[in-house]
Amino acid sequence: MAMRLTDTKKDLSGGGSSFFKLPEGQSTNVRFLYTTVDDIIAEGMVAHVIQPSESGQAYSTTVLCNKDSDDDPDEKCKWCASGNKQVGRYPLVLFNEDAQQVQYWLKSKQYVDGLLAQLSAIIPQGQPISGQIFQMIRTGKGTQTQYNIIPKGTNDGKIASQFGEIKAPEERNLIRPADYDFPVIANGGANFQHSGNYNQGNNFNGNFQSTRRTTDVF
Repeated sequence: MAMRLTDTKKDLSGGGSSFFKLPEGQSTNVRFLYTTVDDIIAEGMVAHVIQPSESGQAYSTTVLCNKDSDDDPDEKCKWCASGNKQVGRYPLVLFNEDAQQVQYWLKSKQYVDGLLAQLSAIIPQGQPISGQIFQMIRTGKGTQTQYNIIPKGTNDGKIASQFGEIKAPEERNLIRPADYDFPVIANGGANFQHSGNYNQGNNFNGNFQSTRRTTDVF
């Protein structure tokens, strides 16, 4: 079930969080800042991935689903009502050993399901997940991207709180609230206020609610 946001800013893309990124072909050492796999599962959110249908860009935005359960009608969530499918997303919290920072990483349910199986097999019973350092290696790009983890050394028993402040899942600036409204400039283009080429007045149709993402990868 998605976490619900109340009395908060619509735009959660501001500063204050460090986001985990790993370029293709590179590796880094990380810890997953959790005690058990159940702690990771508890942070899963039901969301929608919105991508302008005529943008020609890979850039997309993740927003929470406004339903409280599967029994709710689609009309309760404007994204469900417009035909955009639900996806599972996890705002994972990591400690990047190389950068010496707590960082956040938005991943799909598909990826996390595989990660949970790996962690369950690797972490000794009774030991915290955060006590194990992993070398994470990225290979491929696009839909062929893979992140492989290899345990390094033994579990040192360190707990998550030893690595610094960990923001609540809804404060990690990774998923926008369900009522988010995309900013649209006068000519119908989408002004994403992004550091790439996405705010250059591209001739999008502004019809975000009717777009659909058909794959759920990474």
